[in-house]
Amino acid sequence: MISTRGERLAAVLADMEVENRWLPGDPVDWRTGDYDPAALPLRSHCSAFVAAACARFDVYILRPPDHPESLLSNAQCEWLASAGAEHGWEPVTDGTRAQRLANRGHLVVACYKNPDEEASGHIAVVRPSAKRRALIEAEGPDVIQAGGVNYEETSLVNAFRFHPGAWSQGLIRYYCHRTR
Repeated sequence: MISTRGERLAAVLADMEVENRWLPGDPVDWRTGDYDPAALPLRSHCSAFVAAACARFDVYILRPPDHPESLLSNAQCEWLASAGAEHGWEPVTDGTRAQRLANRGHLVVACYKNPDEEASGHIAVVRPSAKRRALIEAEGPDVIQAGGVNYEETSLVNAFRFHPGAWSQGLIRYYCHRTR
């Protein structure tokens, strides 16, 4: 069940038009996802999109200029695990709970830190969804993401498919910031 606050969260996320902004390979302004020739043309803007989504709710997550956009997703994963609690982020035990919190309108992220420090990880926002528990256990909660492919809505398994082992080895972590 999706609460009224969850519907509001879904509307704000949809309003970001991720499938038309933060496009892979384009240089973009991290805040808007609009083309910016002064920015770096990165293969993926997952971390910039997450930072922009958090900013829409006045929630801090590590972002430019506090960290360069390159390899930001790995840094965000580390930051959430170490300093995130000081900024209101709390770990979430599993995907079912992550989906339930997003459905209640709380900001929830799923992240994977690549063990190769020279390679990027991935991060996405868990979006409200009426997905049943069995399906969440099979393919993770639904997320919205910028990445190798941008999706307004897709399963966690699909979103993290470019990181083999992230899902199957249980390396994806969830964090929640309770929104007002």
